Amino acid sequence: MQVKTAQSRFPKSFLDDKMKDYTGGTWITLEGLTELEGQDLVDIGYKYNKKTILSFVCTRGAGTTVARNPYEETSPDRYGNICKRLVRRPHVISQFFNFSNCVDVHNQAHQFDHALEKKWVPHEAYCWLYTTTLGMIVTNLWKMMRIDNNIRSHTLIAQISDKLDYEIMEKAKSLENTQQNYSTSGQLCLPTSAPHFFLNKQSSVSSMSFESHLILSLSHTKLKIEPGKQVRCIWCSCVHLVERKTSLKCLQCGKGF
Repeated sequence: MQVKTAQSRFPKSFLDDKMKDYTGGTWITLEGLTELEGQDLVDIGYKYNKKTILSFVCTRGAGTTVARNPYEETSPDRYGNICKRLVRRPHVISQFFNFSNCVDVHNQAHQFDHALEKKWVPHEAYCWLYTTTLGMIVTNLWKMMRIDNNIRSHTLIAQISDKLDYEIMEKAKSLENTQQNYSTSGQLCLPTSAPHFFLNKQSSVSSMSFESHLILSLSHTKLKIEPGKQVRCIWCSCVHLVERKTSLKCLQCGKGF
């Protein structure tokens, strides 16, 4: 574990003073013992360049402090060429840096590569939480599919998201066809691929029939707002990515459009 700000009872000041004149690729190893548990600890002060000193603490037996797997430092020379230099470091620190960025890589795939919040631009708290949760689900699915041997490891997260979007639109088309079939024939013909929440009559919060509740959930009725009042246009916010006001809202969902 790397020690940054929580340095109580850790000899960080001693390591900084002792190694201020050391060269890069050097380290100091200290041994200690916890007061209550009696656990053997190893403190490592590692200096990988002329200025920065990193501090680590681990249990005894977590790894060896012998120099293995050096750090590859890249820097440009005076002509602009990229130069590489191998910096020595303990093997236990090499193991730490091999897995320490897993959370950062996962967050980068969610926030930068997928970036669902930048596409939808949610302005409400619950919509923002839903967008973030959906983005985490898509990122987790993409990670699991990369682990699977049947899926190509170079598949981008945008490609997985496009496939999920296609399936969602197909589900929406099936529900739209259900509404059209009911409006023309007067009989409710639910497809076999319809979501389960439409098949449960007990889930309706109103006293209306199940068929009328389905039709109202698939339709939108424009309603004029009182003079002098306006609401945020949900279409401009989610599609055109701009903030605009409107004097029309939906009678069913209450959103402006």
